[in-house]
Amino acid sequence: MTRLQSVRSFFAAPSRAFFVSAILVCSIGLPTVHAATLLSWNITSNTGTTSGGAASAPALGASGSVITGGGTAGNSGSPANTWNRTFVLSSDAAAAHTAVSYYSWTTTAAAGYTLSFDGLTGLNLAKTSTAGPSSAELWYSTDGTTFTKTGSTFTVTSTLTSAANTLAATIATTPIVIVGGVSAPTTGTWRLVVYGGLAGRLGIGNADVDDFSMLGTISGGVSRDLVWGGGNGTWNTNAGNTPWTFSSNATSFVSNDNVTIGTAATLTVDAAGVSTGSVVVSNSSGLVTFTGGAVAGTTLTKSGNGTLALQVANTFSGGVAANGGVLIVGNSAALGSLGVVLNTATLRFSDAAVTSLGNTLAVGSGDATLD
Repeated sequence: MTRLQSVRSFFAAPSRAFFVSAILVCSIGLPTVHAATLLSWNITSNTGTTSGGAASAPALGASGSVITGGGTAGNSGSPANTWNRTFVLSSDAAAAHTAVSYYSWTTTAAAGYTLSFDGLTGLNLAKTSTAGPSSAELWYSTDGTTFTKTGSTFTVTSTLTSAANTLAATIATTPIVIVGGVSAPTTGTWRLVVYGGLAGRLGIGNADVDDFSMLGTISGGVSRDLVWGGGNGTWNTNAGNTPWTFSSNATSFVSNDNVTIGTAATLTVDAAGVSTGSVVVSNSSGLVTFTGGAVAGTTLTKSGNGTLALQVANTFSGGVAANGGVLIVGNSAALGSLGVVLNTATLRFSDAAVTSLGNTLAVGSGDATLD
């Protein structure tokens, strides 16, 4: 009898049940941390010197200050739906820096973390119909003193329009990286510099839930071990979504956290997907379902007599192990592309259109069923 059996395409026949026996082979991968949105600002001010609140940070290890506006007080009604300030006329960016004709904020990488900024969203800008700066540029500094322009110059009009893509034209291909120290954080400073046109008001849109976000990736830090709190819910990195527990306290999920789901539940994964460490599903009965977006994890381990159903394509860099119960797949890439170990477990298909898997199957010390 062969001690290890590999199966790649095994559903050509109508009957899909057989028992095999082999030795456990499994490898564990190291996590890679990703975060689409690093920092988000919900601007609640109209004319004051600050945006109203610091950034929300879905990813542990990143933080952003409140945005501060230069110039003088603006007008609550014009430009409409903005937080605006009144700026003097500056002929160019250098003059604007000197005149404090800019909006500024800081971003901080906690000790041991690295932030890589590669995109922006939101940041709708407008001036009044008769006056106000006509050009906007994004500048950054790693020491708070020497500033460098990134991206292209955005032309501001009286129509509220997103400057995000224009200002992020450079960092989209050459990200700006902030590396936290060994034992202390590192802070970068940003300025949205405005000049040209006429002296007057220019504002940032404040009518959206997410008025401005900085995108990118984060690495480093220490992963937490989270436990699903029970019941159905959404799996995302929203700081206000707290279906998980850590040290018995409710918490939100942060990219690269390890997770355990021990009771029956349906987890609706964020449409953009989530990046996690290890995933353990240990329900002794009932059904756990992952639906919605994709899960990108290091390993997936199924234990207990309950059932786990995976409905979409996922990625598990260290493979999958099913040590009991039933593992249901509704997509040919539901288990990623690496090895799957079945140990006294059943692998079942919920979609007749799924006739093959791109995984190597190995069977542990107990029997395994494929149907």
